[in-house]
Amino acid sequence: FELNHQDTVDLLQEQIEKEMKIKQKDQILIYNGKCLNKKKTLKEENLDRESFVTVLDINDIPEVENE
Repeated sequence: FELNHQDTVDLLQEQIEKEMKIKQKDQILIYNGKCLNKKKTLKEENLDRESFVTVLDINDIPEVENE
């Protein structure tokens, strides 16, 4: 996905939902060993210009209970 460093993690989640069909509420985004905060910008989360973000679907993780 192509985003601006001022875009929010929430916008990234919206694009993931559209392209990968994983609902935002079911996403866990991990970058550099930590979960991303949807209220922060990509710059605040220190994402590099080209970054790999791990996308987890909580429905695929049996240990995670949906609340």
